[in-house]
Amino acid sequence: YFDNVVSLNHFDGVNGGVSSTDIKAGVSWALNATRLSSDQSKFGITSLKGNKGRADLTLPSVIGAGDFTIEFWVYPTAASTEYFFSSPYVANTWFTVGFDGAQKKFITFLAGLGKKVSAETFDLNMWHHVAIVKTAGYSKFYVNGQNIAYSTEPDTKAYAHTLLHIAGTSTSIAST
Repeated sequence: YFDNVVSLNHFDGVNGGVSSTDIKAGVSWALNATRLSSDQSKFGITSLKGNKGRADLTLPSVIGAGDFTIEFWVYPTAASTEYFFSSPYVANTWFTVGFDGAQKKFITFLAGLGKKVSAETFDLNMWHHVAIVKTAGYSKFYVNGQNIAYSTEPDTKAYAHTLLHIAGTSTSIAST
């Protein structure tokens, strides 16, 4: 499994840190307006915390048209809508994952899946595991291991992204 991992970052480091090392790709990610914070940590002593900004992370290769999994842990703390993981808009191949704090529901948009809102509600101030999975041509969206949404038609999009935006204004994130 680990041989197929392209990027892995636990966002573990020094409180207030402005970079984090991708342990799979061996590169350091500049965190821009976001910072490592010990307020809520998932792995080690820190996690990534949005400070009214985002980190732009460059992956070592494109996501592509084949199978992929993007997964992370998120700790929403505010009753506002936060988009904490997204790609830049590229004609019909962008994606985003967020949390509607007022409704306490997760939101995703994946070109091959469309916009989906979780039927279940999720608590603020606790960690949630989020995953977007594309396998055998079909896309799925999971929160805490529950399949929240899935494509009924094959997802043939080629996700040609190497740049990802991560973190919102009041959310802690830890990558798995």
